[in-house]
Amino acid sequence: MTKTRSLPDKVSARFLRESKTIGEPKTLLAQFELEVKKNTIDPNEQDVAQKTLLLFLLSKQKDPSLSERGFPGLPKAVDLAYSAYFKVTGRAMDKIVELGRSLFLSLLQEYTLPGPLRKKVEIASRFYVKAPKPRLKELGVARHLEHFMTYDKYRVILEDHLDLAKKAVASGKSHVEGETKVKVGSFTLINTGGFDEKVMSSVADIVQKAQALTKSCGLGEVCYGDIQITNTLNKGTTLAFYEVSSDELFIRANHKSNDLLQTLLHELGHRFDVKFLKGRDMDIAHLHYVLSGQESSRRFDPTTPKPKIGDTITSKGKTYRVTEVRFQRSGYQVLLEDVKDPKRTSHISLEGWNALLKGGEVRNTTDPSFKGYVSAYAKSGGPRENFAEMFAYYCLGKMNSEHNKLFEEVAFRGSRTASDHTVLRVAACWILEG
Repeated sequence: MTKTRSLPDKVSARFLRESKTIGEPKTLLAQFELEVKKNTIDPNEQDVAQKTLLLFLLSKQKDPSLSERGFPGLPKAVDLAYSAYFKVTGRAMDKIVELGRSLFLSLLQEYTLPGPLRKKVEIASRFYVKAPKPRLKELGVARHLEHFMTYDKYRVILEDHLDLAKKAVASGKSHVEGETKVKVGSFTLINTGGFDEKVMSSVADIVQKAQALTKSCGLGEVCYGDIQITNTLNKGTTLAFYEVSSDELFIRANHKSNDLLQTLLHELGHRFDVKFLKGRDMDIAHLHYVLSGQESSRRFDPTTPKPKIGDTITSKGKTYRVTEVRFQRSGYQVLLEDVKDPKRTSHISLEGWNALLKGGEVRNTTDPSFKGYVSAYAKSGGPRENFAEMFAYYCLGKMNSEHNKLFEEVAFRGSRTASDHTVLRVAACWILEG
């Protein structure tokens, strides 16, 4: 007898089909090894080419008039140097970086690893955030020797990482439910960083709060799947990120920031965009365009507080004095002079001046009269980052009614009513306070 599934069961099944892992580690390892080996040059040919380049440089020192043309073996050596360099910096390296990122994330995703080995895997994963773009210092024939040096440098890194991945595959053990895998609401937290119970409990609280907020706002469809709880995997101060290819979330737990809830909501905003707003690119771009226009009007707002002539401000150890506040095509501008050396002048936007006074940019996004982007990151990140920021601010109840309406027109196709919105805002605030 066939059992008829309820609608929630069907929805869950669809999510399970669409939510895929980054990849099977052994398969990714084989692909990574193949690409690394493909992008090698013959070591004997490299040795001959380097000796030829060195011989030319030594000969050039003795005879400055010596020409590269006709020097035995030099054209072949130069061609090989270029080939070696592009094997670790060109399109071939882009593919290796893509595979390497998937490989090392999958190792953490699928296996519990011994502490020291896990740490090495985490460090290795950071290398594959983006392809290396080394800066070359030498010129002429000497640069071709530098090409080989760059090739050797990255070849060593790739070979070491290949050995490391093989060790991880050989010694790793699958994550176990109830030990390194814990169910939290609609999510499953996977402890890939070897964190203790206290840390995992803290992260679980944030995940539960994020789920409650999204569901209270009618955006709970983003709550499903695995969340990898990691140490630092990206360069910089990234607290969380969303892997589009595998539809997975990663949370960095070795941090001291209080912004993790907002960051997690931001990444869930990316999931909502990718999974539930397909075909809405123009709407997301238009939202960004509208806010861009509002942002421009902020620069010309005559009610913005302005400094007086003679006011001072200190930045990076130097004190500046205001000499004039001028209205220009780009908006209000504050002209400055160095207090110790008045001949040294500078200028800053009025918005920048007020941000310095407050110790950083302050946007009162809940003010009914507020216009523009909800954050500097939304302003600089483009349409999709702006949408994800607004998703987070919407869930947190940190936007005014006009911005909420703009967001709802994209997220819900304008189907929300004002009364619906009021109820959801009250619910979200209650969850945060609770």
